[in-house]
Amino acid sequence: MGTFALIHGAWQGSWCWDLLVAELTRRGHRCIALDVPFDDPTATWDSYVGIIANALSGVDDPVLVGHSGGALTIPLVSLRRPVKLLVYLCPSTPISTPRLDSPTSLQEGAWDAVETDELGRTWWQPEDAIKGMYRHLDPVLATWAAARLRPDADPGPYPLEAPPRLPSSYIYATEDEFFTPESREWTARNIFGIEPIKIEGGHFPMLERPAELADLLVASLDQADDGRACQ
Repeated sequence: MGTFALIHGAWQGSWCWDLLVAELTRRGHRCIALDVPFDDPTATWDSYVGIIANALSGVDDPVLVGHSGGALTIPLVSLRRPVKLLVYLCPSTPISTPRLDSPTSLQEGAWDAVETDELGRTWWQPEDAIKGMYRHLDPVLATWAAARLRPDADPGPYPLEAPPRLPSSYIYATEDEFFTPESREWTARNIFGIEPIKIEGGHFPMLERPAELADLLVASLDQADDGRACQ
């Protein structure tokens, strides 16, 4: 049995993992899905790491799964405490300086509907989220998710020049609403030094394909247990 710590990305919350938690639990694994205060304009990277590290106190060798912007946080946690595996899921890239030789990262128009509030936080109107980032989901599920979105604040400059060389897995989506597949493949090989794992569909496989994603996560855990995880 493994323990999966599930770290959501921008605008989301722990609720986005509900379907995946059910699948992993059914397979005999423990899950810890956290609400990280990405909406708090006073929070910093260190704030995020402290909350996650405290939630994992007493947990041996967790698998940290960071989705999208949550993938920026999990390597910072791994510098504070031991982890078994880092899983970068449809990830933003945890480096402070973008690589100029990389393919175009963002899909055209991906941020066109994003608005900014009086605190400088980005946010989505629910109807725009349904049409934009949740367009691969069943309409009922998309409406449910869009109603739970939060603003996203800027925690300051990112502190890492490169991701740590720890056992890692990199999963990208073929029809990601935000990131181009070619940029995710390039990033996995050239920045992380690992071979990417492909999952069909959009940016939220935990909502769209939870059973398939659970199988990929368990397979990655099995590889880490066998000492075959990429580093």
